[in-house]
Amino acid sequence: GSLDGESWKLVNYSTTNWSKGAAPLGYSKAGIVTELDYGGDANNKHTTYYFRKQMSFYQTLHSAVLDSVADDGFIVYVNGREAGRYNLPSGEVTYSTLASTANNNPDKGQMVLDASLFRKGINTIAVEVHNNNLNSSDIMWDASISYVTEADNSYISTDAKYTIGSGVQEINAVF
Repeated sequence: GSLDGESWKLVNYSTTNWSKGAAPLGYSKAGIVTELDYGGDANNKHTTYYFRKQMSFYQTLHSAVLDSVADDGFIVYVNGREAGRYNLPSGEVTYSTLASTANNNPDKGQMVLDASLFRKGINTIAVEVHNNNLNSSDIMWDASISYVTEADNSYISTDAKYTIGSGVQEINAVF
């Protein structure tokens, strides 16, 4: 349902009544782990889905990158502030705003997030994912955040694989 006018993006918003599940989230896509309800009417499905995740950081971040898989468009917020958007118009977006296009979704991409949006301690990542039309056949959201801390220049990633650039590199891995 609509969260227009609610403070769902902010750190202290209560999600006690929200459903929980592992990503990828969505419906009618291969690889979906958590199946979402589309609203019951195949010709008038939910336009927007809302997701939140809290992460704790013990050091100041130097950089952060969001790797995403989305169908159709999304806006990501860090601690209540917009950090980026994909496939949605500029300006105010409401529950009924449709994604701009639906080109061969799901789309995979990377987005650099402003590291100053993150702070030491608990951080809230909030995302709204929008369908392209009310009778869309599917929706999907999956993401991970990779980051580098300022203290020791450590690279942290939740990705299963990490490609190393060319040249001589010294790497210490922790699993």
